[in-house]
Amino acid sequence: MAVHEAILHQRICRRRGCDTEFWICRHCDRGQRYCNPVCRRQARLHQRRCANRRYQQSVEAQLDHRDRQKAYRCRKAHSGVTGHTSLALASPASCGYANSPATVGSHAAAAFGFLPVHPQPRCIRCGRTGRLVRAAPPLARRR
Repeated sequence: MAVHEAILHQRICRRRGCDTEFWICRHCDRGQRYCNPVCRRQARLHQRRCANRRYQQSVEAQLDHRDRQKAYRCRKAHSGVTGHTSLALASPASCGYANSPATVGSHAAAAFGFLPVHPQPRCIRCGRTGRLVRAAPPLARRR
């Protein structure tokens, strides 16, 4: 192995449905479980939704919701109308909805964090080239 060649660990993305294979060098390895920031955000969102669903099904959450709704109805009963809305409609162009397909498409690859395909494995963090010396032990799944 050359002096400048990094030792790369092979990982599989942990987001359900992705299973993308990626490599990370020992220097950058902090226990990454996801191949890119998009997968990390989607996995975290799924995790939060499951936790919220479990909480909302509890008796404590139902009582909290009841109390919030009761307070909201009391506040709304005492508030009066302070003004009327405008009848003028804004055009879609003035609201910023006029995105051209060229503008949207040019940023798509950068927004999703896609890396170019290389014949030699590269670290997903720093881009160091190296060879797959050994596969890293699989990270334990939390229940």
